[in-house]
Amino acid sequence: MAAMRERITMWHKRDGLFPRTFVWRGDRVEVAAVESCRTENRQGRVRRHIFRVRTDRGTFELAQEIGRDAWHVEQMWLRAR
Repeated sequence: MAAMRERITMWHKRDGLFPRTFVWRGDRVEVAAVESCRTENRQGRVRRHIFRVRTDRGTFELAQEIGRDAWHVEQMWLRAR
């Protein structure tokens, strides 16, 4: 597992919310499954959505900052190739 905060570009979302395709380190990554999601609130407002997603590269924890619509990789567990 690697903890980080690396910016990504979200290309497509399913149902307007769930990550489907994103660009990470210049490569397009397809989401095979959203394993979990949670919402972080602060002072009664939604601050971030956190998604754990499975891809062919491994599992990523992605965070969407609502106010800026910015996306980051928070953690990742890469598969050995």
